[in-house]
Amino acid sequence: MKCLGLIGGVSWESTREYYRHLNTEIRARLGGLHSAHCLIYSVDFDPLERAMERGDWKRIEKTIVAAAQSLERGGAEALLLGSNTLHLLASEIKNKINLPLLHIADAVGNALLRESRAKALLLGTRLTMEQGFYQDYLSKNYPVRVVTPDEEDRKIIHKAIFEELCLGVLKDSTRHTFVRIIQKNLLQQIDSVILGCTEIENLLSQDHCSLPLFPTTALHVRAGIDWALN
Repeated sequence: MKCLGLIGGVSWESTREYYRHLNTEIRARLGGLHSAHCLIYSVDFDPLERAMERGDWKRIEKTIVAAAQSLERGGAEALLLGSNTLHLLASEIKNKINLPLLHIADAVGNALLRESRAKALLLGTRLTMEQGFYQDYLSKNYPVRVVTPDEEDRKIIHKAIFEELCLGVLKDSTRHTFVRIIQKNLLQQIDSVILGCTEIENLLSQDHCSLPLFPTTALHVRAGIDWALN
């Protein structure tokens, strides 16, 4: 089993899920007392979130690249970045390390492709939904079209992520709001939903939605384990 490096803390609520998924996936595949061979570098999210609000991506890049290089020095053989939004910096990170960065959108794109999905609704932070990097990556590499909710609903989703989900607060009212947004976007003739923020997976499960959900944390981890075992 190769050693995976995980950049976490963005937020730690999602990092906990990454670690849980890594170990349950290894146990499911190898059985016995097997657990994931991994290193975790957990950053302090608060100053990074403030830097996002200011648009100070150089500050964020410096922090994340330093984390990646630390994992590389520690013996990681491939890298998982435990945040959809921070994949905005994927190219910059790749250029500063000598090990593969397993892109979260590849895990999503391959899953959509396996299930022949053609038009997906993307839910995530405003940066993920509005900056275009996620949609562009998928459209260039996979036969799938990605759409987002309208501006007002994007604001609602973003607020819920940072004021509730990143703090571990899970409300039924917020869950109902997310389901309403998904149902509203059926008018866009979507056939699937990308949970493009790792914390959303703590709020929504397939039981809450009639359309197939593509949970990015779980898919990212499976892709990482595929790599580690092969």
